[in-house]
Amino acid sequence: MLLANEEMTPASYELLVKRLVVESNVVSNAIAVFRNLLPKSAELIQSYIPGLNKLIDPSEQKPNITSKIHKDVVKAVEAYSFLVYESTLVAVPEGFNGKLIPYLQLLLSYDKRIIEDGRKVLADYNLQLSMFLSNADIRTSVKSHAETYKKIRKEREERQKQLEQFFDKKFSTLSRRPLNKVIDRFADLDVVFTLAEKLDQSRKGQNYKVIASDVQKTTDLLALINQRMDQGDIANVSGHTAKNLAEGAYEVAKYVESIALYGYYVETAIGSTNNIAEQLRKLFIK
Repeated sequence: MLLANEEMTPASYELLVKRLVVESNVVSNAIAVFRNLLPKSAELIQSYIPGLNKLIDPSEQKPNITSKIHKDVVKAVEAYSFLVYESTLVAVPEGFNGKLIPYLQLLLSYDKRIIEDGRKVLADYNLQLSMFLSNADIRTSVKSHAETYKKIRKEREERQKQLEQFFDKKFSTLSRRPLNKVIDRFADLDVVFTLAEKLDQSRKGQNYKVIASDVQKTTDLLALINQRMDQGDIANVSGHTAKNLAEGAYEVAKYVESIALYGYYVETAIGSTNNIAEQLRKLFIK
């Protein structure tokens, strides 16, 4: 699974985008950079499809929610003091450093929106690519899409910032934490398990397949633009339009990556919650 990290984007691509921004007013230079960017744009966006496919592929091991174990554990711990067991180490997602209840609530708050918003981002960009292919006037337009991309970037970065507050970058591989670091009392377990079950139902309704299909359409359109420019069918392109499409490819790629990352967070949250339930079952139910 790919994790969101700016370093994962090829440095050469970012440098070319920055160069295109600088040279967008010099049309000949901008076109040269843009043509160099086209295949890299397609590769960048397509590189995140495997992460989505892992969320789609039924052969991938998925943690299963077991409500009966949850109920049995919640009932069993009523007879024990939390203070006696608060230092018990339990499984958490790698690098997790926070309370489970607000974390699960945050994941649930995105729910269907993350797929719906992602589809809109891809649809808008694919429309830009289609119009570029079919309308010669669009290719020489001076219209800027900077504000649109700024909004997309802000939305993605804010969501990632909210999620990252629950993780410790210094100990990113740590996968066990004391029980009192993830819940405050045994009574919290009922809430944790209820949220995990809701999250499990939510992920079953997430249509990552349609996002992967939209992403493939984007890469196909970029490849077609590249082909037509190589053939000379498209020659007259403004620096502003070239910059718009290049910046759009970058923001779309990062947005798709954030969707795949969200799916990863959901899978590990459910898996860890189940592991905690199983561990406590063995500890308290004889």
